[in-house]
Amino acid sequence: MRMQEAPSAGSLEIVSHVSDMARRLTKNRPSQGNHLVALRRAAGLTQAELAELVGEKQQNIAYWEQSDKPPRSDVLPKLAQALGVEIAALADRSREG
Repeated sequence: MRMQEAPSAGSLEIVSHVSDMARRLTKNRPSQGNHLVALRRAAGLTQAELAELVGEKQQNIAYWEQSDKPPRSDVLPKLAQALGVEIAALADRSREG
């Protein structure tokens, strides 16, 4: 939080930052990323929740969702379990919406 001084009263006003607002993408998300987003949302998870379940940083989840590069092979079994899908479903983009 940051504190700002109100111009007229001389008292402090608390201005909070809304941390769970997602940043809008400036370009189209690749199909691999779209597929991972769809699976995560279907599981009812946020990026942070999924990251915690698989032992990764939220930034890694965001990267995989914004790129056409699949997650590392050592993470695939953990992702599949957390998302409630088979490992093969992580690579199956034919079911995308």
